[in-house]
Amino acid sequence: MARKLEFDKHEALYKAMMLFWEKGYEASSMEHLVQAMNINRFSIYNSFGDKKVLLLLALENYRTSVLHKLIEPLQCDQPARQCLNNYFDNMGKQLVSNSGALGCFIQKTGQSNISRDTDVMIVLSSMLEELKAALVLVIEKLLKEGELKGVYSNEQVVGFILSQIQGLILLRQYENNVVTIDEQIEMLKQTVFSW
Repeated sequence: MARKLEFDKHEALYKAMMLFWEKGYEASSMEHLVQAMNINRFSIYNSFGDKKVLLLLALENYRTSVLHKLIEPLQCDQPARQCLNNYFDNMGKQLVSNSGALGCFIQKTGQSNISRDTDVMIVLSSMLEELKAALVLVIEKLLKEGELKGVYSNEQVVGFILSQIQGLILLRQYENNVVTIDEQIEMLKQTVFSW
C-alpha cells in the first residue's frame, strides 16, 4: 500500500517558488528548500524531482498565480486604452507592494546561470511570449480604435513597454521610492499614447 502524502503539494510548491523568487536558483540550496517547504529531502525528490525540475514547476506556478493576473487587465472587454491603463496601474500597484521588492521571478531567473539550461530557457521564453502576445493584441486594438497614430510598429511599442517595466522592476529593488514608480508609470502611459 502506498504511503499517504503528509503535506500539501501546492503549498510546498508555493514555498519553493517564493524561495527561488527571493534568493534566486543558485543561492537556494536543497537544505534551504527542505527548510522552506517544511518537508524532507526524500519527499522533495519523490514528489517533485531534482532542484531543476522543482524550479521548472515553480516557474509554471508563477505563470498561473502571478503572470496571468498581471496580464488579465490587457484582456478586458473595455476599450483598449482602458485595458492598457489598467495593466499599467496594476503593474504600478504590484511594484510598490511588498512582493514588488522581490522583483520579477522571470527576470531574476533569466539573469542567473540556470537560464542557459535548455528546459529553463524554453519556459522563460514561453512566458515572455505570452506577455508579448497579450500586449500586441491590445496595441492592435488601440490602433483600430484610433488611440495610437501608428508612429512605431506594434513590436517596437511592445518592446518599449517591456523594457520600461523591466527597468522599473530593477529600480524598485534598488530604490524604495513609491513616488518615483508612480511618476514613471504615468510617464510611460503618456509616452505610449503620444504615438
